[in-house]
Amino acid sequence: MNLSDSEKSRALALFETWADNSARIFVRMLLLPAMIDLGFPGEKCIAVCRSGLSQVEVYLRLQAARLLTVVGDKHPLNEVDIEKLIHDRDVGVRIYAAKIHWRKNRQAAAIVPVLIESLDRAKHQSYYYVETQPVALSLLGEIGPEARDAIGTLEKLVNDPNPAIAKLASEALAKIRRQ
Repeated sequence: MNLSDSEKSRALALFETWADNSARIFVRMLLLPAMIDLGFPGEKCIAVCRSGLSQVEVYLRLQAARLLTVVGDKHPLNEVDIEKLIHDRDVGVRIYAAKIHWRKNRQAAAIVPVLIESLDRAKHQSYYYVETQPVALSLLGEIGPEARDAIGTLEKLVNDPNPAIAKLASEALAKIRRQ
Protein backbone atom coordinates (compact mmCIF):
# COMPACT_ATOMS: atom_id res chain seq x y z
CA MET A 1 0.00 0.00 0.00
CA ASN A 2 1.37 3.40 -0.96
CA LEU A 3 0.59 6.20 1.45
CA SER A 4 0.78 9.88 0.71
CA ASP A 5 3.15 12.03 2.75
CA SER A 6 0.22 13.45 4.72
CA GLU A 7 -1.05 9.92 5.50
CA LYS A 8 2.44 8.89 6.63
CA SER A 9 2.69 11.98 8.83
CA ARG A 10 -0.72 11.30 10.34
CA ALA A 11 0.18 7.65 11.04
CA LEU A 12 3.47 8.68 12.66
CA ALA A 13 1.74 11.32 14.77
CA LEU A 14 -0.84 8.79 15.97
CA PHE A 15 1.89 6.30 16.81
CA GLU A 16 3.90 8.91 18.71
CA THR A 17 0.88 10.05 20.68
CA TRP A 18 -0.05 6.50 21.52
CA ALA A 19 3.57 5.50 22.29
CA ASP A 20 4.06 8.50 24.58
CA ASN A 21 0.96 7.53 26.56
CA SER A 22 1.51 3.78 26.57
CA ALA A 23 3.74 1.70 28.74
CA ARG A 24 3.12 -1.34 26.52
CA ILE A 25 6.62 -1.90 25.22
CA PHE A 26 5.66 -5.15 23.51
CA VAL A 27 3.14 -3.41 21.25
CA ARG A 28 5.48 -0.47 20.65
CA MET A 29 8.19 -2.88 19.50
CA LEU A 30 5.69 -4.84 17.42
CA LEU A 31 4.73 -1.67 15.55
CA LEU A 32 8.27 -0.31 15.25
CA PRO A 33 9.21 -1.92 11.89
CA ALA A 34 6.18 -0.35 10.21
CA MET A 35 6.93 2.97 11.85
CA ILE A 36 10.51 2.81 10.60
CA ASP A 37 9.19 2.31 7.08
CA LEU A 38 6.96 5.35 7.52
CA GLY A 39 9.93 7.49 8.59
CA PHE A 40 9.85 7.35 12.39
CA PRO A 41 12.92 9.34 13.56
CA GLY A 42 16.02 7.33 14.42
CA GLU A 43 16.38 8.69 17.95
CA LYS A 44 12.81 7.67 18.74
CA CYS A 45 13.36 4.20 17.24
CA ILE A 46 16.42 3.83 19.46
CA ALA A 47 14.40 4.99 22.47
CA VAL A 48 11.87 2.19 21.87
CA CYS A 49 14.73 -0.33 21.63
CA ARG A 50 16.36 1.02 24.78
CA SER A 51 13.08 0.70 26.62
CA GLY A 52 12.85 -2.93 25.48
CA LEU A 53 16.43 -3.62 26.50
CA SER A 54 15.76 -2.22 29.97
CA GLN A 55 13.08 -4.84 30.63
CA VAL A 56 13.63 -7.86 32.86
CA GLU A 57 11.91 -10.38 30.59
CA VAL A 58 14.40 -12.07 28.24
CA TYR A 59 11.95 -12.17 25.33
CA LEU A 60 11.46 -8.40 25.36
CA ARG A 61 15.20 -7.77 25.61
CA LEU A 62 15.88 -10.18 22.75
CA GLN A 63 13.28 -8.56 20.51
CA ALA A 64 14.61 -5.09 21.36
CA ALA A 65 18.13 -6.18 20.36
CA ARG A 66 16.79 -7.68 17.13
CA LEU A 67 14.91 -4.48 16.37
CA LEU A 68 18.06 -2.49 17.01
CA THR A 69 19.63 -4.32 14.06
CA VAL A 70 16.67 -3.22 11.93
CA VAL A 71 16.98 0.37 13.15
CA GLY A 72 20.71 0.25 12.41
CA ASP A 73 19.99 -0.52 8.78
CA LYS A 74 18.25 2.86 8.43
CA HIS A 75 19.73 5.09 11.13
CA PRO A 76 23.15 5.57 12.73
CA LEU A 77 23.46 3.94 16.14
CA ASN A 78 26.20 6.24 17.39
CA GLU A 79 24.61 6.82 20.80
CA VAL A 80 24.09 3.09 21.46
CA ASP A 81 26.77 1.38 23.55
CA ILE A 82 27.26 -1.71 21.36
CA GLU A 83 30.30 -2.82 23.39
CA LYS A 84 28.11 -3.05 26.49
CA LEU A 85 25.51 -5.08 24.59
CA ILE A 86 28.19 -7.47 23.29
CA HIS A 87 28.86 -8.34 26.94
CA ASP A 88 25.20 -8.50 27.96
CA ARG A 89 23.95 -11.23 30.29
CA ASP A 90 21.66 -12.67 27.59
CA VAL A 91 23.26 -14.61 24.75
CA GLY A 92 20.64 -13.46 22.24
CA VAL A 93 21.35 -9.80 22.97
CA ARG A 94 25.07 -10.50 22.53
CA ILE A 95 24.45 -12.13 19.14
CA TYR A 96 22.39 -9.22 17.83
CA ALA A 97 24.95 -6.75 19.22
CA ALA A 98 27.66 -8.67 17.37
CA LYS A 99 25.64 -8.31 14.18
CA ILE A 100 25.36 -4.55 14.69
CA HIS A 101 29.06 -4.31 15.55
CA TRP A 102 30.06 -6.25 12.43
CA ARG A 103 27.95 -4.15 10.12
CA LYS A 104 29.26 -0.93 11.63
CA ASN A 105 32.93 -1.71 12.30
CA ARG A 106 33.85 -4.84 10.32
CA GLN A 107 36.08 -6.01 13.18
CA ALA A 108 35.86 -9.78 13.18
CA ALA A 109 38.32 -10.19 16.06
CA ALA A 110 35.91 -8.37 18.38
CA ILE A 111 32.88 -10.51 17.64
CA VAL A 112 33.91 -13.95 16.39
CA PRO A 113 34.74 -15.13 19.95
CA VAL A 114 31.30 -13.92 21.08
CA LEU A 115 29.64 -15.86 18.26
CA ILE A 116 31.65 -19.03 18.90
CA GLU A 117 30.74 -18.91 22.60
CA SER A 118 27.10 -18.32 21.70
CA LEU A 119 26.99 -21.59 19.78
CA ASP A 120 27.71 -23.66 22.91
CA ARG A 121 24.30 -25.29 23.23
CA ALA A 122 25.20 -26.97 26.53
CA LYS A 123 25.88 -23.57 28.05
CA HIS A 124 22.96 -21.73 26.47
CA GLN A 125 19.88 -23.84 27.05
CA SER A 126 17.10 -21.41 26.30
CA TYR A 127 13.69 -21.39 24.73
CA TYR A 128 14.95 -18.58 22.47
CA TYR A 129 18.10 -20.36 21.33
CA VAL A 130 16.25 -21.63 18.25
CA GLU A 131 15.88 -17.98 17.17
CA THR A 132 19.39 -16.80 17.92
CA GLN A 133 21.52 -19.74 16.81
CA PRO A 134 20.68 -19.24 13.11
CA VAL A 135 21.57 -15.54 13.45
CA ALA A 136 24.99 -16.41 14.84
CA LEU A 137 25.61 -19.01 12.12
CA SER A 138 24.56 -16.65 9.33
CA LEU A 139 26.72 -13.88 10.74
CA LEU A 140 29.77 -16.15 10.84
CA GLY A 141 29.14 -16.90 7.17
CA GLU A 142 28.76 -13.19 6.44
CA ILE A 143 32.10 -12.51 8.12
CA GLY A 144 33.71 -15.15 5.91
CA PRO A 145 37.42 -16.04 6.08
CA GLU A 146 38.02 -13.74 9.06
CA ALA A 147 35.84 -16.11 11.13
CA ARG A 148 38.18 -19.08 10.66
CA ASP A 149 38.48 -19.50 14.45
CA ALA A 150 34.90 -20.81 14.33
CA ILE A 151 35.71 -23.71 11.99
CA GLY A 152 35.96 -26.33 14.77
CA THR A 153 32.64 -25.30 16.27
CA LEU A 154 30.95 -25.21 12.87
CA GLU A 155 32.31 -28.64 11.93
CA LYS A 156 30.52 -30.08 14.96
CA LEU A 157 27.28 -28.36 13.98
CA VAL A 158 27.35 -29.79 10.46
CA ASN A 159 26.05 -32.99 12.07
CA ASP A 160 23.40 -31.26 14.18
CA PRO A 161 20.13 -33.22 14.42
CA ASN A 162 18.29 -30.11 13.27
CA PRO A 163 18.74 -30.08 9.47
CA ALA A 164 18.31 -26.31 9.28
CA ILE A 165 21.18 -25.78 11.73
CA ALA A 166 23.34 -28.34 9.93
CA LYS A 167 22.69 -26.54 6.64
CA LEU A 168 23.50 -23.09 8.08
CA ALA A 169 26.69 -24.48 9.63
CA SER A 170 27.71 -26.02 6.28
CA GLU A 171 27.01 -22.76 4.45
CA ALA A 172 28.99 -20.75 7.00
CA LEU A 173 31.91 -23.19 6.72
CA ALA A 174 31.90 -22.88 2.92
CA LYS A 175 31.98 -19.08 3.13
CA ILE A 176 34.73 -19.09 5.74
CA ARG A 177 36.88 -21.55 3.77
CA ARG A 178 36.66 -19.75 0.44
CA GLN A 179 39.77 -17.87 -0.49
